[in-house]
Amino acid sequence: MKFNVTSRKLIKPSSKTTTPNNHPKSFTLSLLDQHYPPYYGAIMFFYHGHKATFTQFSESLQISLSEILIPYYPLAGRLNSMSSIDCNDQGAYFVEAQIGCTLAEFLENPNGKVVDNFLPITEPNTVPLARNCALLVQVTGFHCGGMCISVCPSHKLFDASSLCTFVKDWSALCNGIEQIDSPSFVGSSMLPPVDSLIYPLTERPTEKCAVRRFVFDASKISSLRKSTGGVSSVGLVMALILKCAISASRSKSGFSGPALSLYMVDLRKRMDPPLSENSLGNLAWGLPVLIEENESEGIELVAYKTRQVLREFYSGKASRFNGDSRFVVESIKERMEASRRSVNKISYVGSSLCGYPLYEMDFGWGKPIWSVCKSNYRNSIFLLDNNKRGDAIEAWITLDEQEMTLFESNPEILAFASVNPSVSFTAASRM
Repeated sequence: MKFNVTSRKLIKPSSKTTTPNNHPKSFTLSLLDQHYPPYYGAIMFFYHGHKATFTQFSESLQISLSEILIPYYPLAGRLNSMSSIDCNDQGAYFVEAQIGCTLAEFLENPNGKVVDNFLPITEPNTVPLARNCALLVQVTGFHCGGMCISVCPSHKLFDASSLCTFVKDWSALCNGIEQIDSPSFVGSSMLPPVDSLIYPLTERPTEKCAVRRFVFDASKISSLRKSTGGVSSVGLVMALILKCAISASRSKSGFSGPALSLYMVDLRKRMDPPLSENSLGNLAWGLPVLIEENESEGIELVAYKTRQVLREFYSGKASRFNGDSRFVVESIKERMEASRRSVNKISYVGSSLCGYPLYEMDFGWGKPIWSVCKSNYRNSIFLLDNNKRGDAIEAWITLDEQEMTLFESNPEILAFASVNPSVSFTAASRM
């Protein structure tokens, strides 16, 4: 499939933005923002063709993007240091592209390498031009008139929940809804940055990695639940993936020992008092779950260990992320020490967007038929709803190439998941 980038430009705010606290030129990052490397998050939305042309669709996006950058002013700035963003209104980076096939043809076999072409953060000519941008967007047109919109904010600024809130507000603006809840950038007031973070989160490798897509339909999840009572669908699927990934890692290396999983937890509802949904920043925590060798032998054991650690965290530790910087720094240190103990050395990072309204993101031309969130970093696991009903789960998994070969041939995975099935067969159910 031939891809062609046709345009690259900066989209500036439609009017001069202002920042709170009389600091018009700088946005202070939080301690948790500091902890993340300067890589980008990414989410993609695929849409059926519309009577509007690609040019009309793209122009509409550009106009609305310039307007939404007013309340979301840090996204128009540039990463300045480990602790701040220069709010200079230089704008978000906007890319237009075309793909040489129809949407239906692409959805027959949507493998990870092809999906990367829809991301501006993987396009080799775009990356150096957009250096230090806080937000990149790409709109790609198919021959049939279908579209893909990719939204990629810096992870120094946004977690997954913040990204979804931004896309929700942007799409609402496209539909003429002018009144949106003002975004609340509360991170630095809760956890101010520190001068030197001793244990920053290191960037994980992407070399010699394989990305695969697996779909767990409702009937398979129901069958899986029969052997493990009291665990959510997301918890079951994550436990199965971890068990099989750890098995593949141990088979390749020949070493046994504990494996570390970081289970991403949204802190907003765990604060005292809880934060609103429009609270933005990195308000999530990678909760370390150290899975001992004897605990990875069964799905129920992995699920139970994860649930046990979550309950302990929710019962008292989560609320301390609101203002207790010393506790957070110590938690970061403890997590890094746990990583050194693990056999895989590179912890598995499990994130779930299940339950987020991804299939409601209408930019004025209808709701998406498919949404994708993936990472090319090793040992990444992303779970999403596979359809609007939310009764099936789609997993995007990135592993070492040799480990992926073992993983995708594991009988337990094959018993409960379909490997990269066509999307087009279920598109109608999402409308």
